[in-house]
Amino acid sequence: KSDNAQDLNTVLGKILCIEPNGMIPADNPFYDQLTGINRAIYAYGVRNPFSMSCDPETGKIYFCDVGAEAWEEVNELKPGANYGWKLFQGASGDPAFTDPVFAYNHTDGCAIVGAAFAFHNQALIPDEYRGKFFFADYCKGWIKALDPETGTLIGTFASGVDRPVSLLATPDGALYYLARAGLGGGSEVDNTASDEGAIWKVFWVGEGAPLITSQPQSVLVAESESASFFTQAFGSQPISYQWYLDGAPVPGADSSFLLLDNLSLADSGVLVFCIAQNAFGADTSQTAVVGVSSNKRPEPQILLPLADALYRGGDTLFFSGVAIDPEEGPLSADRLSWKIDFHHADHTHPALPVTPGISEGQYMVGSVGETATDVFFRIYLSARDAQGFEKTVWRDVQPLKTNISIVGPPGIEMNVDGQIRTLPAVFESVVGLSRTIQAPAKQQIGDTVYLFSHWSDGSTDALKVFVTPETPVSLEANFESYTLGHGTGVLGQYFIDPEADFDEAPVVMRTDTTINFNWGNDSPDPQIPSDYFTVRWTGFVQPLFSETYTFDVFSDDGCRLWIGDSLIIDKWEPQAPEEQSGSMLLEAGKKYRLRLEYLEIAGGALAQLRWSSAHQIKQIVPKRQLYPPLYAFPAAVTGNLGLDSNNNGIWDQGEPTFSGATVRLFAAANDSLLFTAFSSTDGRYNFPDLAPGAYYLKIGLPPTADVFLPVQNVDADGFSPVFDLDEGEHLNMDVAWAVTMIALGGNVWLDENHNDLQEATEPLLPDITVLLYRDDSTLVSARMTDAEGQYGFSIVEPGTYFMVFLHQFYPFPLKPAFGLNAQGRTDNFDMAQGQFRIVNVAFFPDTLATGTEEHRNIVLNVYPNPADETLWIASDNMAIRSVRLVDA
Repeated sequence: KSDNAQDLNTVLGKILCIEPNGMIPADNPFYDQLTGINRAIYAYGVRNPFSMSCDPETGKIYFCDVGAEAWEEVNELKPGANYGWKLFQGASGDPAFTDPVFAYNHTDGCAIVGAAFAFHNQALIPDEYRGKFFFADYCKGWIKALDPETGTLIGTFASGVDRPVSLLATPDGALYYLARAGLGGGSEVDNTASDEGAIWKVFWVGEGAPLITSQPQSVLVAESESASFFTQAFGSQPISYQWYLDGAPVPGADSSFLLLDNLSLADSGVLVFCIAQNAFGADTSQTAVVGVSSNKRPEPQILLPLADALYRGGDTLFFSGVAIDPEEGPLSADRLSWKIDFHHADHTHPALPVTPGISEGQYMVGSVGETATDVFFRIYLSARDAQGFEKTVWRDVQPLKTNISIVGPPGIEMNVDGQIRTLPAVFESVVGLSRTIQAPAKQQIGDTVYLFSHWSDGSTDALKVFVTPETPVSLEANFESYTLGHGTGVLGQYFIDPEADFDEAPVVMRTDTTINFNWGNDSPDPQIPSDYFTVRWTGFVQPLFSETYTFDVFSDDGCRLWIGDSLIIDKWEPQAPEEQSGSMLLEAGKKYRLRLEYLEIAGGALAQLRWSSAHQIKQIVPKRQLYPPLYAFPAAVTGNLGLDSNNNGIWDQGEPTFSGATVRLFAAANDSLLFTAFSSTDGRYNFPDLAPGAYYLKIGLPPTADVFLPVQNVDADGFSPVFDLDEGEHLNMDVAWAVTMIALGGNVWLDENHNDLQEATEPLLPDITVLLYRDDSTLVSARMTDAEGQYGFSIVEPGTYFMVFLHQFYPFPLKPAFGLNAQGRTDNFDMAQGQFRIVNVAFFPDTLATGTEEHRNIVLNVYPNPADETLWIASDNMAIRSVRLVDA
């Protein structure tokens, strides 16, 4: 399956680490993440790690990964590494994957085999090869050496090796290699009928006589055919060759290859050998015999497939054939054999092994496999007569091809079956072959970052898998583009600041390209002490993507971070190295005001600013996305919003402050709104990075019920006076209000009819004592109701309170009523900042009758009122003026 190598839920496409006793080591990189046999996974993303070797001196392990149609790789094995297959072949450049130490493409070979760290203890071996890593290519027949310290190729160590398949370094430092030789293809005949494979030991001989390592072989041919012979010798160059027939030198036969044409029966029995010679001596090969027979070879004929047949992925190739022998006539099927090879570039892969005894058959072509188009199937038919003479014919079946085109932003790199293709891309494909195209989730080209959006068919899956149709395929990949910034860094202002209040001018001002400092026990600058300093970085930050960003400040000690007008990190206190985080939604390309304040008390000094988002890996915010403030020496206005509780006309340190108040800064020249901020928890506001000019503030307090009177730098509408800022000036402007209305008050009435409602005819009670307590029974203040029955407390701090109302100074008896318990106490209540609370209470009259005479008018008060009687008032001196009947 194409994605097995990237799937940690299968051991396919993986390198496993297992103890000799079969146990899985507990320190395997995925042991805690996976279960079962998958815990054995040590590395993944490999295609065919055919060979592996460990350096006995360093412990470094290299493995050779056989590639598909593009690259062959030498990789260093590392725990947990992902080597990229099938997303990448060769070097990807993506930090999420581990690139090979060395890779070569298929112009230099086709299949990397063998791996060995060799010659560690061989003093005679030249230094350029001692302790180096050796690997071979099966198709090209070379062995090359690589320097494991630098990853650079030293060069070709050996060439002309007949199908190398394995290398071995022994503990004594020697190097062996296995040359497979033979027919090739891995068929049964290849594996049983050829004995040309050999194991070779590599050793240093210095300068010396030739040594023949490949011997000529005896042949048997039919009359009029040709015979060829080959030998090979090693030794000091140059080496010359001379071939001999029956002991006589053959004129002009001075190479390692000899061809004898048009042999006759008279040539049968001729003895052939070769002498290799150099300046140090000579070596003679074994003798081969030429056999010539009058027997004629059979003539096989392929009937199917037809000469112009084409194949598609997933097709079935049907084959059939016959053979006629000149001496025997038509040959039966048991004299026939078939073989199919899959040709790719300059090498082959076995498809159908040698299959004897049939005159027809079929072969299923896979739809998944080699994606190159320089491929074809070669179908061989061999016929053998009774004398053992054989003849082979073949027919090539070419693929049906079509074009695939991919368009998108120029320069985007698409992963096409593990091979990177740059857009726009047009390439051939075999029809019926399954293709896998992976669009990059994110790619940077120059100053632009591209995020994959969707394919032209609407699919949003970056991975597209399809079977190639006969008609050309056109694909379009759509990306969202984002332009990288061109920032230069932010302004850093460094203060000697034991109070950590930034109330002095900065000692050092400079541009910091990033905020990534670990000063340890040192200081940022010779003018700054190593302890008790603060830093304020100001400027702008420009996000790449429209999404939620998380900002992380890693600091020792405190830090505060504003993005725009939002305080997203607030840890202004001593601390060990610790990371604080804050997030907010940002718009791509927009520049947001940035202010990071840093506090160093004592000990180590550390300040680092990182960011991350859905498409942004966590990293130090880079220079290109940071911009200095608009002015080299910016002005600033800051101050406190507070309550003038001692009524001296200004806000004093320690007096109450307002948090969460809205503060807007306007340009006085045109009344344009420039910035909006909110007062912090300690009541401070701050506008840094300002140009010289005239400004004013508009301040909106939290809900206050209009109980505050502006007294310092603010009017009744919340506007400050206009103020001028010079370049680099830092103005501190406190703003204060005073309390002019009572914050807590109410009235006390006589509830004559006991209905808990204050009615217009019911009198208010003067001379009632009002005691204000905190909820812990601490007495705060005392008042008396006035002639109108009202009381008030002008300033009450936020908190929980209760009141007690006493009637001892009232001229007639009362009982606590509405809002009071039997002792005259209210329930607890809360007072918030700026709140004006009204608390009205009532008393009942106790039993009493009193009378007065005013201006000869009789007034009689009777309590309680008679509920069911008529009240008559009489006088000796005058008639009754009025009768008042109150029904309870």
